[in-house]
Amino acid sequence: MPNQVEVIRHSRPRAEADWECPRKLYYLREFDGIGLNPDIESLEMFFGSSIHDGLAAIASMHPKVDIDAIGEAAFQQVKENLVKNGVGTDEEVDNFSSEQACLAEGLLRGFYKHAWPGLLRRYPKIVAVERDVIFKHTFEGLSDPAGLFEFHAKPDLILSTEDGSEVIYNEYKTSSNKKEQWINSWDKSIQAHATLAAINQTLGLDLAGIIVQGLYKGYASYGKLSTPLAYAYHRYGNPPFTKTETIYEWKAGFKKYPVWHLEGGVKKWIESMPEEVLMEQFPCTPLIFPDEDLITRFFKQRAIRETEVKAASKLIQDETLAKPIRDYALDHTFPQHFNKCKPAWGFECAFQQLCHGQVSDPVKAGFTYREKRY
Repeated sequence: MPNQVEVIRHSRPRAEADWECPRKLYYLREFDGIGLNPDIESLEMFFGSSIHDGLAAIASMHPKVDIDAIGEAAFQQVKENLVKNGVGTDEEVDNFSSEQACLAEGLLRGFYKHAWPGLLRRYPKIVAVERDVIFKHTFEGLSDPAGLFEFHAKPDLILSTEDGSEVIYNEYKTSSNKKEQWINSWDKSIQAHATLAAINQTLGLDLAGIIVQGLYKGYASYGKLSTPLAYAYHRYGNPPFTKTETIYEWKAGFKKYPVWHLEGGVKKWIESMPEEVLMEQFPCTPLIFPDEDLITRFFKQRAIRETEVKAASKLIQDETLAKPIRDYALDHTFPQHFNKCKPAWGFECAFQQLCHGQVSDPVKAGFTYREKRY
């Protein structure tokens, strides 16, 4: 009876963790054969998950979308999480958590008002929402018998024209950049192209291409976000000569004012927001056509790399081997990118204390084991 070949499963988050820092991939996906979740989820990851949950709800509820319930739920979810994990004075925590919660609700309400109708005008039929898809592939040169691999993905949204003649994959992406470079960067995005291949294989479709819908979060300036979704510009009046005014864009004499303190809150603010202001918050790519060469090269290269990872992980976990051998396998296959520990821009690595500290038991330090390795 022939030996059964083990299937090696991988995903975009695995590849991105590996590209950022191989040691991060080890802790996140390979430690003890399963991987670890950080003790505290990063703001970027938590915020992105909250937004994606809201966007999925909009698509799933269509055409009877309760945007008030979705927006208010996102506000409360973000607010409560940040208050619970906040650092600083009570006032600082309250201001920061309110700002981020306001942004989350504003993004969802603004998307539903501006971007969602435009998307549905072109592709009115919803084919699938966050459907699990798999791309199965082999690489004959890796092993005998041939290596068997599965790429797992969960595309945000699949849409089609009314007659089904054109099907597209729509990917959501929160971003602090809305410049032309951000739009153009998606042409070679493996996240989009590899997922497209998995959709085609799993669902038997032939997608026309990919659209990446951005949700602009703004940027931090003097301790506050610069985005009309969270801050208005306000000027107190001096009756009877001038009246109190609140506007959407900066003007001399006006100062930032929290939207969550306005009468009517986020809901009224977004409902009254001019279309030209809303449009700036939701950059969108044109239709990106499949890049078959990019897809082929990605799956070949990940097959090679995932085979290396599998072999090294087995050595590291084998306690019958001498420690120097296991340490060599760790350093050789999962080298540390020290410039990613505390980068000048972006977020600190959540696994620093495991790399540089004296943590003997990650679970006691607040880490938890993952449910899925890939």
